[in-house]
Amino acid sequence: MAELALQNFQRSIHIITTMDYNELEKFRKTEILLNYLNKELVDYSVKLFLTTVYRKNMLIPVMQN
Repeated sequence: MAELALQNFQRSIHIITTMDYNELEKFRKTEILLNYLNKELVDYSVKLFLTTVYRKNMLIPVMQN
């Protein structure tokens, strides 16, 4: 994902500096993909964290003597 983001950044710099808009559509589609991947990774990380916290809490005894 980082490599894809770097490539798209370089693509954007090329578009801006040369005023060559031939790759603009590819840039936009890649940005949409990167945004999707970012959202899904964050959602997955949150679910993983909550699952881990839940499991740790289940290991704590309810009543301690």
